[in-house]
Amino acid sequence: MTPRRPAGGVEGAAVLLRAGAARRAVTVAKAAFRDLTLANNGGSAPDIAAQVECLVVIARSHQALGDLLAARAALQHAQQLEPEVDDPQVVAGLRGALAVQDRAEGRYPDAYRGLREALAEVTTTGGRDDLIAASLLNDLAVTCKHLARFDEAEVAYHQAKDILERHLGPHSPEIAAVWHNLAGLAHSRADYRTAETYSRRGLAIRIAALGEDHLDVAADRAALGPILDALGRSDEAEQLLHQALAVFERDLGTEHYEVAVTLHNLGAIHHRRGQHTAAVETYGRSLRIRAATLGEHHPELATTLVNLAVLEQSLGDDRSAAIRLRRAIALLEPTVPDDHPTLTAAREELDLLTSS
Repeated sequence: MTPRRPAGGVEGAAVLLRAGAARRAVTVAKAAFRDLTLANNGGSAPDIAAQVECLVVIARSHQALGDLLAARAALQHAQQLEPEVDDPQVVAGLRGALAVQDRAEGRYPDAYRGLREALAEVTTTGGRDDLIAASLLNDLAVTCKHLARFDEAEVAYHQAKDILERHLGPHSPEIAAVWHNLAGLAHSRADYRTAETYSRRGLAIRIAALGEDHLDVAADRAALGPILDALGRSDEAEQLLHQALAVFERDLGTEHYEVAVTLHNLGAIHHRRGQHTAAVETYGRSLRIRAATLGEHHPELATTLVNLAVLEQSLGDDRSAAIRLRRAIALLEPTVPDDHPTLTAAREELDLLTSS
């Protein structure tokens, strides 16, 4: 089957989302969905596939904005309509959005399986040289990183980048997003110089395309900060993190997930400098926001819990440190491989603490 192009409003919303304008994408996609619904009510033949596409863009936009409840509502609506959709690529797009929701809610193995299935569907029906495939490959790579499947993540990122470059050219914001993700992967592997190269490449593309004050530029700066800190340039890192934090708090609010991630990285800088009071306060605020936005049982809380535990142990509070380490282990064990680096670190810290 030849992939059907989305209806005008849906296509425009998808372009906005890929370009980082998630708020505008929600508005455009909702308007397109309303138009389709009114057409159906007026007696026109319903275009259910286009309605599902609208709902997927709405869900993806809410995911990008950190509003997981709104994303879940849109996806549930799309699932109700799915039995009437006969376009496999639309179904694959919905499968991908559901998998991203699984990942956002901490169900990493489920997300991995869902994305692999969606990619298989796209490959079967339309080939992989397609923007849908690029999006799925990027999402698969992000999920692989959460699961510490770093080699698989790198392959998928480069496949996504190659497709995007063929379709959109090397200087699009979508390419910058993949450079951002490749930088994060190199950071996870402790290859900090490669991480800096990739991060700066993505940052330069996004500044040129979107301007200095865009949310995605702030996200690039927030990601570059801990890389520079790992390279021993903590002053520059702190400056970038504060720049990003100001944009996040202004545009997303003070209790947003991105604020929590940035606070965690600022806490790490305070910790390494021996600024213990500031580190405890910053880690604590990060943990509270993450728990509020993701839920008390989300595995992403584990990294901050481990860092707080190490800090508390150095301050002589072994009891609190042990509680936090056990909680981190309990959050990670059901969702990540047994050799995941954060899980390994938590176990080693707890062993040292309880054997001393």
